[in-house]
Amino acid sequence: MNIKKTFTLGLVLTTISMTQAAVEPATVVSIVGDVNVFSFPSKIPEGSSPRAHNEGEYYSVHDAKIGEKVGKGNIVRANPGAKAKVVYDNGDQFKVGGGIAYRITWDE
Repeated sequence: MNIKKTFTLGLVLTTISMTQAAVEPATVVSIVGDVNVFSFPSKIPEGSSPRAHNEGEYYSVHDAKIGEKVGKGNIVRANPGAKAKVVYDNGDQFKVGGGIAYRITWDE
């Protein structure tokens, strides 16, 4: 009986970990200058301030941090003179240069 319970708990934890990985597939690995992350897209203005409106969605905006996980639908924006490098869990990577914004996305 104890073996069954342990296996079930292990399966639940594995499922949670796999779900988390799919939601946050990339990590900010380097930042130079003023870089922001737009997160928690919503059709209505909710969440913590400051917020930004982009293409019909509202985002919570904060300064990017090295090691920060960014998920599907989030936007990484490098202000003029800034840059950032983001690496996906599978090893793919991209750089965001000054004045550029990149939305994290992929086909499921």
